[in-house]
Amino acid sequence: MELELHDLTRIIRQRWSWVLLPAVICPLIAALLCFFVLPPMYQSTVTLLVQPQNTVGGAQIAYNDVLLGQRLAKTYGEILTSRQIADEVVRTQSLPYSSETLLDRIQVKADEESLLTAVTVRDERPVRAAAIANGIADAFAGQLGKIMKVDRVVILDRAVVADDQKPVSPNKSLIIGAALVFGILLGTGLAFLRERLDRTVKEEEEIEDWLGLPVVGVIAKTKSMPVAAGAEDQLEGSVILDETKTHPQDQDEDRPPVVPE
Repeated sequence: MELELHDLTRIIRQRWSWVLLPAVICPLIAALLCFFVLPPMYQSTVTLLVQPQNTVGGAQIAYNDVLLGQRLAKTYGEILTSRQIADEVVRTQSLPYSSETLLDRIQVKADEESLLTAVTVRDERPVRAAAIANGIADAFAGQLGKIMKVDRVVILDRAVVADDQKPVSPNKSLIIGAALVFGILLGTGLAFLRERLDRTVKEEEEIEDWLGLPVVGVIAKTKSMPVAAGAEDQLEGSVILDETKTHPQDQDEDRPPVVPE
């Protein structure tokens, strides 16, 4: 059965509770998760500059050294997210979680057009997030000379805690909005599924289409007429079909002949 636009609006209008209920429950569950289950996460960023050893303060960095530093940017990122750096930070900062958890909270972004590398750390506490970011920068600066024997690290911007710093996750408005859209779509889908599974006849046109018989009348439900138990649903919305229009030859077969007086 093909559904037209008026059928869609009719289904939504008749089964509006099926759409409304998920549209209310889904955002409510998402709000409870955001405010009471998911912990707020803060982030802090430290910026590093890796320079060749032969570069002194105020001297111009050679072009080849810049190209070499750009090519090594990915290597720096791997070192920053290595277990050796994570273990040292966990030990020095006395963190309440393991090195694997710390590595999942670290994001390294290296600028391919410069020698700058940004390290971003997420944590439940803003002060601890800044301390971890600075600890990673210090550990990286101390370990890089031992690992590569080539470069030295300058910490340009240390991570600090802002007075009005806000958590970066969870994004409550985004999650609740997505849950609202999902609830509306879910409720609409359930309403259409319920309509497809409902085999009762609701309009006279459906009888005409299915049986090929015209409708000449409708038996409406009345309060003054006593109805036997179980027969109320059968009477409500019942229709009278005019079979004489489709089988006129049978209209007088069962009728006895009329004898004139």
